[in-house]
Amino acid sequence: MFGLVLPGGWAPDKLRRYKEATDLTAEMDKQGKTIGIICHGGLLAISAKIVKGKKTVGSLGIKDDLLNAGAEWVDEAAFADGEPGLGGARGRRYPCLIVNWSRH
Repeated sequence: MFGLVLPGGWAPDKLRRYKEATDLTAEMDKQGKTIGIICHGGLLAISAKIVKGKKTVGSLGIKDDLLNAGAEWVDEAAFADGEPGLGGARGRRYPCLIVNWSRH
């Protein structure tokens, strides 16, 4: 695998309950793979314990969760934090945000 995209919506809240999902996310981070976080995808990243000390973004609804997990909140619609690293997009304008994110 070259990277991993954590989807938005409420799927991450369900996925984070499965060890296989958190283990895969943590392993991708350990290998230095690029991980994209969309909207609520940060919930899975939090449970995989990969956000501490890293820049990230997500839905405003999980901003406090990300901060409490030790992430550095980035107030941007889309960003990339180096290659490899975390990148993300937030909000409901997915097509626009994905295009912005993929340009980074």
